Amino acid sequence: MNHPTSHRHRPDHAKRPGPRLLPGAGRIREALSGILTLFSIGAAVFLSVQILNPGTAPDPAQTGDLSIKTDLASLMEKDDRFGQDHVRVDSRNGIVRLSGTVLTPEEKGWAELHATQIPGVRGIQDEIWVLPDINADQDLQEEVKSTLIDNSLVDIQGLQVEAHDGVVTLDGSVSEPILKRLADRLVQWIPGVNKVIDNTYVFNEHDRNSGMA
Repeated sequence: MNHPTSHRHRPDHAKRPGPRLLPGAGRIREALSGILTLFSIGAAVFLSVQILNPGTAPDPAQTGDLSIKTDLASLMEKDDRFGQDHVRVDSRNGIVRLSGTVLTPEEKGWAELHATQIPGVRGIQDEIWVLPDINADQDLQEEVKSTLIDNSLVDIQGLQVEAHDGVVTLDGSVSEPILKRLADRLVQWIPGVNKVIDNTYVFNEHDRNSGMA
């Protein structure tokens, strides 16, 4: 006969239930687990990007402008036809700005031509200034004097010639009106002359006699 207090009949040896969960606790645990997983993935992606691309990514427009400036400067440096040291190059959004000074219009044209050969150039803003050639004015002045003096048909007394940027001014006197027109025509035919200002006047024998009276 079993004792009533035998361990087989004791209630404390019965299978005890586990801890009781609050309603919805499972779903909360799953949500927290998902959030932690997403956070881990995001952190890994961020670290990978920082390792592969350290620092801030460069602006493509700025990179293109820098490439244009470098390529154009290099191209002009190789051209010995003009003094590129006096030409400054800038680029903004593909618009090239040329500034500085050159000695001839041809140099200005070469700089523009080089700019058109650079990939990525969308436009050209030319602010290059051609310096006036003082020697050219002097050479033109001497050419005009030589042309008039060497012509036996033209006799300009007290001939004076000035030249500036292709504009020639004549002073002196001639004996007949036709010689005045001939002098103008001869000067206009000289290369480099753009305009003639004729201040010569007709001085004939009657005027000479009146002056001596």
